[in-house]
Amino acid sequence: MLANVLSFLFLSSLSPALLFAQVFPASAPKPTYIDRLLIIGNQALKEKDLIAEMRTRENTVYFSFFRPWVGLYQFGKIFPDSSSLRNFFQNTLGEAPAEYDSLVFQDDLARLSELYAANGYLSATFRPMLEYNSDSSLVTIRLMIDEGEPTVIRSIEYVGIEPLDKDERELFEREAFIHTGEVYAIRDMLRERARIVTFFQERGYAFMSPDSIRAEVRLSDNNRSAAIRFFIHLPQQLRFGEITAVIHNPVQPDTVSTLRRSIEDGIQVDVYSEQHIDPYLIRRSIAYRPDYLSSLSAKRETLQQLGLLGIFESATIRDDSVRNDRLYTTIDLQLLPRHQIKPELRIDNRNNAPNFSPAISYLNRNMFGGAESFTFAVSGGFQPNLGARTQVFSGEEIALDPIVYNFDIRLEYGVPYFFSPRNRLIALLQYSILQDAPRRQQSALLRFRSQIFPNAFQQITLDFLEVEFVDIQLPNVSDVVREDLFNRGVPRTFPRNISNRIDFFFSNLPEARRTLDARLNATFELSGALPYLFGAGFGEGEAQLLGLRYNQFIRLSALGSLGIPVSGNSQIAFKIFVGYLFPYAKSAGNPTPLERRFYAGGPNSLRGWGFNLLGPGNNPADSALAVSRLGSDIKLEFSLEQRISFFRTFGYPSGIVIFFDVGNIWARQGENALAAATFFEQIGFNTGLGFRFGTPIGPLRLDFAYRIYDPSLPLVDRWQIQKWQLGSFQFNFGIGEAF
Repeated sequence: MLANVLSFLFLSSLSPALLFAQVFPASAPKPTYIDRLLIIGNQALKEKDLIAEMRTRENTVYFSFFRPWVGLYQFGKIFPDSSSLRNFFQNTLGEAPAEYDSLVFQDDLARLSELYAANGYLSATFRPMLEYNSDSSLVTIRLMIDEGEPTVIRSIEYVGIEPLDKDERELFEREAFIHTGEVYAIRDMLRERARIVTFFQERGYAFMSPDSIRAEVRLSDNNRSAAIRFFIHLPQQLRFGEITAVIHNPVQPDTVSTLRRSIEDGIQVDVYSEQHIDPYLIRRSIAYRPDYLSSLSAKRETLQQLGLLGIFESATIRDDSVRNDRLYTTIDLQLLPRHQIKPELRIDNRNNAPNFSPAISYLNRNMFGGAESFTFAVSGGFQPNLGARTQVFSGEEIALDPIVYNFDIRLEYGVPYFFSPRNRLIALLQYSILQDAPRRQQSALLRFRSQIFPNAFQQITLDFLEVEFVDIQLPNVSDVVREDLFNRGVPRTFPRNISNRIDFFFSNLPEARRTLDARLNATFELSGALPYLFGAGFGEGEAQLLGLRYNQFIRLSALGSLGIPVSGNSQIAFKIFVGYLFPYAKSAGNPTPLERRFYAGGPNSLRGWGFNLLGPGNNPADSALAVSRLGSDIKLEFSLEQRISFFRTFGYPSGIVIFFDVGNIWARQGENALAAATFFEQIGFNTGLGFRFGTPIGPLRLDFAYRIYDPSLPLVDRWQIQKWQLGSFQFNFGIGEAF
């Protein structure tokens, strides 16, 4: 029975015309289904843009013949019409066979003609060729496109910009989106109209709108050139008048008894809350003042700066009235709850077993009335050791603890407006314990950090002072193993890191009309420079401060990722990670600290290996478990994914991911050092299939990875493809995409 079902599913996926006899009686006319849709001759426009404009399209196809979603749709027919299983297979997982409709196709040709005209190809012509099979149940559509010559802009004229002075007029024309000699395209005309609106809105014309602009286009007889004229009607130029900021308590109505009013610098602040809020906090976040020329960007800047305070649920600016060439505005602010208690439970599979991390935190969003934030958080994690009870290291078995655990307690205090409304100062005190054989690590951290938000796309994090005390113990190991671990970088004494760090993060996700998803995260950390420069590092011996040794190292890392849509439900994504860590000055001959090293393997790294269980280099498999957990100083990683969404869970996109991961970690010197001669012999390589189930907090990720090339094995055994078995995968799970 199972073989018949699988055969049915596979065969029906090959051709959407199969099995229709079951659905349509012999007396009923059979519809014609689209086998292939081929577009030929297009150069100016991409095929995916043309397909997106059409309602006539072929089913999703892989390898030129395989249509799995049609197969799932057809499989659903074996269930009754009202069955929930039929609805699941056909409407959630499946894809109905694409039916050919001549009227819809003619409408598509008209749409394509308009699309080409909008992009400057007014003479484009379309010649479809339809090829039917023997019983006309399938059709292959070949759409031949002759794009012709584009229409070129001959001249551009702006009428109505006389109020601009010479410099503003030059700037206005220099910033234009369209220029003579370029292809005339309607999309560029729309961008130019939007640019004109924004230009004048920034110069006091608050009620400038697209309706204030009329464009006239005169085409030559052969449509080869176009003369463009913009007629611009400027509304009244305005300056800002008095500003009113109203702060509302979301759980109580606005009453006179709770009103506290403050007027200063032309800004009136009304607070309808018993909670103390410093009016100066609001005034310094408002980017405009009375008598300033009205400006849309000043309003946007104001909303962004008020949002960065972190105490408002929403902020809106409304224009109240215009009097005597003045625009009066009101800023409505809804407060967030001042106190918040947040429990959490996180689950992942580090160390190849379920790791449970409960946490609870308390947040005070407005501690002293100036949007100061205070956080107290306690978190922990525990993981039953379900694998081996011992591991071999330096020829000796080390007993593993039955429970791997960690504990963290954190106090954090944040102050807004650190030299600028877009900056925030954060002080952090944290204590942590980690028990993970063969080490037991305790650390205490004191950090002073500034967060800087240059715009909606960038964040700069500056740690201008971080002091970290680290104590690493090696219980239950012999002196021989302890000495070997010391040689591999486990410190002998109680170390501390006195660091400065700068982290740059860029993401284009806030951009509404982005064509790809791009992220960049680059970090530079310098440890041990401050005490060294102030005299604690001079003299003979190790670098010490108050009798305690400190580390001197430089850590560089960069992570870039890019997601490129290839169709309506598919995306190609890749990431590149580069990391390098090295000691300097008095620490030049010492190992680098474990807590700053790079690790490879796991749900967000090479998924064919367990958490932190790859490398360094071609480290042998019999000691990889112990040595890889010590990390290394160099890391290179590359990942490639194809993400395909074809159904929804909880209303969110869900589907599958096909992925490839390549990379490893290396030492700076020695047998596992990074070298060009052995680079390709030491690269780990895996592939796999993942499932994504959409949830409100991000996709639930289930990944099944298989190793292709394993550098920890002898050279003749490293290619693993011929050894693949169905159950030999490495399983990883988490929330959110891997990158």
